[in-house]
Amino acid sequence: MRHYAIRKESRGVAWYGRERVGCPESIRRQMRREGAIANANGAYSERTCEVDCFLTVLSSAQGPIFTMLDLGTGWGEWSMALVEVVKRRIVPVRFAGYRSTAVECDPYFCPIAARNTFPGATVRLGAISDRAGMVRINTGRISRRCCGSGLSFKGYFSGSRLLAKLLGIGHRLIKETALVPAFTIDSMMPQMGQVDLVVMDIQGAELLALKGAAQAIESGRVDWWLIGTHGRKLHEKVKPLLQGRYELVVDAPSGQITDITGDYRVEIATGQDGIQLWRRIGERE
Repeated sequence: MRHYAIRKESRGVAWYGRERVGCPESIRRQMRREGAIANANGAYSERTCEVDCFLTVLSSAQGPIFTMLDLGTGWGEWSMALVEVVKRRIVPVRFAGYRSTAVECDPYFCPIAARNTFPGATVRLGAISDRAGMVRINTGRISRRCCGSGLSFKGYFSGSRLLAKLLGIGHRLIKETALVPAFTIDSMMPQMGQVDLVVMDIQGAELLALKGAAQAIESGRVDWWLIGTHGRKLHEKVKPLLQGRYELVVDAPSGQITDITGDYRVEIATGQDGIQLWRRIGERE
């Protein structure tokens, strides 16, 4: 694991050279605050580590076309970053083209992502779960402030299934929920072929998503997984679903400073997303 010395964010322009249109101001402030705290402690922040993981994957990709599943895309962050990394030559890459399928469950953020992402990218309204159908998600004021829409009665909140259900009940009472389609990762794979990277920030539905990706995991159809985990218990529960087929390259739970390598330390505040980066074991079939 290495740190990439790229441009710093300033005046709303992200590290990849574009403005984060639609990114809540609370998220911007949080990233600046946590970056300053981590740097003061001789570590990298959650966001910096995620970017380094992302660039590690892009710089190591071998195929002619880089294919990404961007799950819980929010305003389209990683799909925007993909095109700008290539266009601006932020790091050297071997692939000549790229494609992205981005999924966002919040009806507020999904159109923003569609406007932000590159021509040819696919943006779908829906949630990621262990089975297809319709699911209820939390939306409204709280979700817009933190870009944190999640399943109302499934999954985890801060590592707790009970808290997730209580949060869903609260959102139903104030009438801030929505019914959206649910997809499984396996159901999306026939249109994707071999996937270089699945990047996942789906607000406590990580276990459901990976259970719905059993065939993709078993067959090695995904080269890398970059997963934001929501709670320390959930961070550990994810591991058995990928171990054996994938190597855990970065293992950084929230609420602590983690030494990734001898000179790479990451500090993730309590309540923020943990980070896991997994690499497929063995060559592509």
